[in-house]
Amino acid sequence: MSQDDNKTLGIQNQTSNPAPESTLVSSRGLVSPVEKVISAIKAVRQSQAINSKAAETMIGVVLMTSPPLSLSVDSFAAIYPKDTSFFKSVVQKDGKAINPKKDASVIRAYCYIPEISGCLPLPDLKKLYKFLTLWNESERPQIVGSGTSDLQEQYDAKREKSIIKMYPDLYKEFKKVVMHPIFYKYVERPITISPFQFVSLSFTKDFDTYHTGVIGEVYGDFLRVSQE
Repeated sequence: MSQDDNKTLGIQNQTSNPAPESTLVSSRGLVSPVEKVISAIKAVRQSQAINSKAAETMIGVVLMTSPPLSLSVDSFAAIYPKDTSFFKSVVQKDGKAINPKKDASVIRAYCYIPEISGCLPLPDLKKLYKFLTLWNESERPQIVGSGTSDLQEQYDAKREKSIIKMYPDLYKEFKKVVMHPIFYKYVERPITISPFQFVSLSFTKDFDTYHTGVIGEVYGDFLRVSQE
């Protein structure tokens, strides 16, 4: 997806040089959080369809990566044994089941998909975003050299108090997150899948319900969460 596409989606490319961004607005002005997510996903789907063949996949957005972010293949096999159809659906390459490499891993994430998640409560994305910003210290002041600065010490103290204060509300939001489907991806090299990132998802028909599936493509675009 090009940088020009990002400008029209209300999303941003989270790199060291953020792309320009604009807000999603409907014809009637204000839009709800759910409408924003659905609109952004629809735009990603349309953009990907330009050069893609028809497939039984859906576009979704990661709500939360489930700790630990990366499972060893053996740990994944403890959940879904190697002789199960779902293990073979996940641990494969080019559509064919394979013997996993020793250093391979499996990533898992809870995702929002309009076609499936419509009847489920959408967590407060602002609260999740704020927590993740504090958790990964993305706003921590940077210094040159060793040691810590007064600004960093002040940030650390404020960060800890903010996280503790958020816990009661976060617990409610996490309970909403885990209601959504969980998806897995087999990887042979380290990759990062982050909250609010767009991904392609599919259900493999290994189950009778839509609670578990497989992550396909991981796009370099993210849903923008307004803090206003």
